[in-house]
Amino acid sequence: MKDLPQKVNFYRTTLKEVLPYIPRKLWWQHVWPSLQPDLKTQDSLAAVLQPILVLVQESTVEEYEGTILPIFRCLFVSPKTVQATVTLLENLHLILQKTSRDEIRLEILPLLFNAFESTTIQVQNAALVAVINVYEYLDEMAIRRMILPKMKLVFEKNQSDLKIMANVLQCIEKIFDKLDKSQIIDEVLPLLWEVRLSDPEIILRVIFLVLDNTTSESKSNQQPQRYREAIIANNKSPLVASDFY
Repeated sequence: MKDLPQKVNFYRTTLKEVLPYIPRKLWWQHVWPSLQPDLKTQDSLAAVLQPILVLVQESTVEEYEGTILPIFRCLFVSPKTVQATVTLLENLHLILQKTSRDEIRLEILPLLFNAFESTTIQVQNAALVAVINVYEYLDEMAIRRMILPKMKLVFEKNQSDLKIMANVLQCIEKIFDKLDKSQIIDEVLPLLWEVRLSDPEIILRVIFLVLDNTTSESKSNQQPQRYREAIIANNKSPLVASDFY
């Protein structure tokens, strides 16, 4: 196929739909080799990732490590279009399921960390989605030293973006168990305080979770109650996040 729109449509729809009906042996003999050239073509990279991610998801660990990864790993460090980067990040959980811990740490997590520093809001948002999907693969050190500081920078630069705000809140819900108390009190709570929402229930559900964790050793419930009353009184925001929940 020489026509790019035809090729994109074939990868995004046709091939994805027929892959389950192609004998598995032919995946590795014909399908996978035929997809590899377009991994080097920026115009079709995002589209060809669609059937490749199906192969990743359906492959065994041995098939992934022995057949897909030796070619696929170049994508983790090579320049990519915005859409290709977003596609990789939003499907990062499929890749990590088949990847060894050492390769995750050395090859894939740098892709995630660097995405937070992108100047493109779509990539930054995809990085937040990736954290939501793969937080169980992130150790406490990575979350405390890399994810939280970078997430805060994305938050500070995009406070008017509803989707970013909603995903930041979901990230906090996912990672707060791996944060120490000082980070929760000194970094997370001030961040949450800056989220302006018209409905306090969205932010309260996150803050209650944090406060229950950080005040579990308290002898009374006065401190979290004061926070709750203050937050409700401080409901001053123009944003609506209900579209994202």
